[in-house]
Amino acid sequence: MSVLEKVRSDRRRDLSPIKVYCTSAQRQVIEQNAIKVGMSLSTYLQRVGTNCSINVQSHNEDVEKLLKINADLGRLGGLIKLWLTNDRKTKIVGQEELHRLLGQISTTQSELIDALIEFKRSLDSNG
Repeated sequence: MSVLEKVRSDRRRDLSPIKVYCTSAQRQVIEQNAIKVGMSLSTYLQRVGTNCSINVQSHNEDVEKLLKINADLGRLGGLIKLWLTNDRKTKIVGQEELHRLLGQISTTQSELIDALIEFKRSLDSNG
């Protein structure tokens, strides 16, 4: 057991739990809200109950969207690299196709920038 784990377990012994009654629908909403902000249920309820600010730690949907766009860019870049290192394939694909693909990469990069701007706005409005 590390020193940090020992300190955490010591602290937990000094704490007393609070029992809260709620419907299953209310519990589900509370759990979903805790997940949205990337907190444990206990931490989320402590912060809400003591009027502490809730800094959003995780935007799962935004992060997944950015990762998908990044993967698309990686795949497109890998295809171009493959085509450019093989003269025979480059001749088969042709300049027009390479230009079309470069256009797709440019469009995807624009989508990534837009998603990053939206992500930053959501952080600013929640932070």
